Amino acid sequence: MAFLGLALVACLAACASEDLAPTIWPPADFRVVVDERAQAGDGRRRIEVAADGVLVYAIAAASLRTADGAVALPAFDGLSVCQLVPECTRSLARKLDRLGIRSLRQRGDDGPTGAGAATLVLRWRAFGAERVVEVSAAPDPALAAILRELDGYLPAGEAALGSTAAVSPQDAVLSGVPAPVVDPRQAIAFWRARGGAAPDDDGPLLRAFAVACMESERALALELLADWRALAARRVAAGRPLSSEPAVTDAALLQAVPPPPGANQ
Repeated sequence: MAFLGLALVACLAACASEDLAPTIWPPADFRVVVDERAQAGDGRRRIEVAADGVLVYAIAAASLRTADGAVALPAFDGLSVCQLVPECTRSLARKLDRLGIRSLRQRGDDGPTGAGAATLVLRWRAFGAERVVEVSAAPDPALAAILRELDGYLPAGEAALGSTAAVSPQDAVLSGVPAPVVDPRQAIAFWRARGGAAPDDDGPLLRAFAVACMESERALALELLADWRALAARRVAAGRPLSSEPAVTDAALLQAVPPPPGANQ
């Protein structure tokens, strides 16, 4: 199966098939995302799984920053993308629920936290409930168990979430997960197409925009900016914030668009 030139590999699930009610697991709004920031530098990585079973592991060595420093968007140009078999998506959604993900203490539960201090952010949604958990130190046992479960969906040899220890093949829930491949053009195409998976989520478009700008693809960046403006207008019309990224504004994104060729000469 091809996805704008990026192959989606159907992974063989090592997890056993369970007799789960298809109308319950996974719920239609299921989504789990972990964003991790390197201790030093702009390095970022991200793992996400949605109800459609698409597993995305993304890496970024750099971030797109506006001149005023107000916006920093990771340029996720390294991707490993898989289509999970339905039984495994169901199993993951149910396992996270059993591990108590909906009861995790989230940001704001203990008063304000400094977003800059967080090295890992876990976002989860299911059955209309949402949790956003920021980690700046050793995770508590419940969160640690959830991260170890998600480690099983990473390519073998990648660092475990919140750790420097490599994920070993015997810890994998899946077999056949490919190592991430850095290919900016295919990454832009994938993120742009992935924007249709959740019509109100501007995250994929912003990720495509960041890679395009880092690659000095001015025309493509302007196309993506136009796409984002249309989506942002729909969000505002529906009474939602302009962007899922609080600092993002039209002016900030326009500021980040690469200059025309020869403009700095």
